[in-house]
Amino acid sequence: MIDLRWFEPAALDAAPPEFEGMAELRNAHSRLFDGDFASLTTARKIFAGAQSPEFRSFFCLAVEGGSVIGWAGLDFPLRENLSLAISFGSVAPEHRRRGVGTALLDASLDRVRAEGRTEVQFWGRLPLEALTISPEGSLPLPETSLRVRLDDPSVSFLTRHGATPGICERESAVDLQGNPTLDQFMTTTPAAAPEGYTLTTFAGPVPKGLLGPVADLLSSFSADLPSGELEWEEEVWTPERVQEMDAQTTARGITPVTSVVLEASTGRGAAYSRVTRQEQTPHRADQGITMVLKEHRGHGLGALVKRANTEFILREWPEVRRIYTDNADQNTHMLRINEAMGFRRSGVALGWKLPL
Repeated sequence: MIDLRWFEPAALDAAPPEFEGMAELRNAHSRLFDGDFASLTTARKIFAGAQSPEFRSFFCLAVEGGSVIGWAGLDFPLRENLSLAISFGSVAPEHRRRGVGTALLDASLDRVRAEGRTEVQFWGRLPLEALTISPEGSLPLPETSLRVRLDDPSVSFLTRHGATPGICERESAVDLQGNPTLDQFMTTTPAAAPEGYTLTTFAGPVPKGLLGPVADLLSSFSADLPSGELEWEEEVWTPERVQEMDAQTTARGITPVTSVVLEASTGRGAAYSRVTRQEQTPHRADQGITMVLKEHRGHGLGALVKRANTEFILREWPEVRRIYTDNADQNTHMLRINEAMGFRRSGVALGWKLPL
């Protein structure tokens, strides 16, 4: 018999034993996509990540015979986007087509309604083989000529339950060793900020003197963030919120390296890029947000901050062999920089929406 067990980590003192099984399931799912470069997690990291002041988090675990065979996570935003719930999850391949996913989804939607939220956004990964340009047996994706195959298990499951695609993001990876394209990028891209700007690169939390500029940059990023057909409100970042983000990052065993460009005459932020590495997979790094304010574009600042972070990684984290990232297909400027660095498409992330 399958038992559905709910957990709210913020109400607990430590991760329950079932979180070990959820971590194993999540790691197995990640290995299906990234193999030896899979982004791995632990029960402790899952528990720490669910203590964020940004969200109220719940997990529903499907347990059978003492083993976790499926899970669903729900994040309820607490600052903006108060009508939304964000959902993730998976079922062990050998337990699919038994109604486990449907049971987890039904239980999750009941909780979403009880919290007074009116839309669920689901996020999941797909292999490249799930994409097509043929209209036969496929579903169109927003703001792109690509389509997604209906015979993919996750696509079939979500469409069957009424969800529709809201945005398509390109997952990409670049190898740091023996990569002539990256070598050329590092050689030909200026290492110093252009006249009128200053560049700072650092590992760990944001220094106190940069908290204000970084907060302003993140606020601007949320306003310009490509969201396709997904609803997403602008976020208001403050220095305190940046410090909370850094504390969460540290608690989860993740180390960031960040490059920030300031306008020299005003001290205001102009560009920002952040890459992270986690303790479980020191040979992998993940490129997060990179952004340049509109009024400062055209000066090569996007390439500058990406080069600065990559130079730091090559020098200080020599064990990192590959960097992963994802970008909306509409973000053509950043995709051009990534391609110049040698990033190559490795997968797909889809955001789905389900109004309730």
